[in-house]
Amino acid sequence: MNILQICNKVPFPPIDGGSIAMNNLTQGLLDLGCNIKILAISTSKHPFEPKNISKNYLDSTKIEAVQVDTSLNWIKAFIHLIFNKSYNLSRFYSVEFEKIIIETLLKQKFDIIQLESIYVAMYINTIKKYSSAKIVIRTHNIENEIWQQKSKLEKNIFKKKYLSILSNQLKKEEITYIQKADAIASITEHDLNWIKNYTKQINVRSFPFAININEYNIVVNQVEKKSLFFIGALDWFPNEDGLIWFLENVWNQFLKKHPDYKLYIAGRGMSNEFKQKQIKNVEILGEVSDVKQFILSKKIMIVPLMLGGGMRVKIIEGMALGKLIISTSIGAEGILCRDKKNILIANTADEFLNALTYCIDNEQLIDEIAKNAKKLVVENYDNLAVTNRLLQFYKSL
Repeated sequence: MNILQICNKVPFPPIDGGSIAMNNLTQGLLDLGCNIKILAISTSKHPFEPKNISKNYLDSTKIEAVQVDTSLNWIKAFIHLIFNKSYNLSRFYSVEFEKIIIETLLKQKFDIIQLESIYVAMYINTIKKYSSAKIVIRTHNIENEIWQQKSKLEKNIFKKKYLSILSNQLKKEEITYIQKADAIASITEHDLNWIKNYTKQINVRSFPFAININEYNIVVNQVEKKSLFFIGALDWFPNEDGLIWFLENVWNQFLKKHPDYKLYIAGRGMSNEFKQKQIKNVEILGEVSDVKQFILSKKIMIVPLMLGGGMRVKIIEGMALGKLIISTSIGAEGILCRDKKNILIANTADEFLNALTYCIDNEQLIDEIAKNAKKLVVENYDNLAVTNRLLQFYKSL
């Protein structure tokens, strides 16, 4: 099967949740014998740097990318506000990128054109003009829900109103593009249900984020027992918001009873302001060179996410590495987990404090929860199995 994968960011190297999700699916499709062509938007956060990409990846994906400035432009944002158009989506439109899509479609015939996220869905009309391939949008999140959640939490009345408008504009265009596609491959059941409730799209299936299990069978030499850790891209605002909430509402209270514990914070895209924070017993590391070894070296993973959607890649990775994870319900969304079975769920400051105390008082039970978490991933999130189901869906189209 010939598949054109159009990405809103460069998927390799896989350095954050979105790029990991794209890359894992690419690798799964290649392993199943598909011919893949990748077109990607290169941004300042995810630049296309061929010198840092293996020859094997370049040859197997025939990747091409176009640099697009997706940074915030207040004048354009205001114009879109006036004309009631989604500025969030428009930042990913580029005449040059549209041109390379057309050139690719004129050169090669595809069976499936897979759009990675709603952010590249505005190219659907152009694609339909130059190709008869089936168009599938892979929804990583229902994007308008994130902005809607942020609006509800915002206290400033003017920001609250503006965020609400952004959410409504995004929702309107998300519905429009979802209905234009031939099919939708959602990452979570929640997103699938939203699509069924708000659109007329009937060709919707759910295929979760998955990993290559063998890559996570790693032995660790030493674990720092009295340690908590957070890892995630901090240039994605829900991650930063959730982490700041945890530091302000949970951490100091926890330290009063457990002053010998440390919290390690790792992730790319930290602002200088965040890097310079001085917080008791907190070590801010920034981007780490070996994510798996970092996760393995610490004891308890926290995911204090108050905004968001889709699946948290780092939770699946943490589970695969046998970590005990404390997450909000939003953080654990889309994962087939159960509280106190293979994860601990905490949605308030008191619940986080209780969960942490539970971990300290029940170490043997906690090890059992971590083992169950690894088993959950092995049984449900194997990349080749999930990708094979997706490929069968594509063949049915």
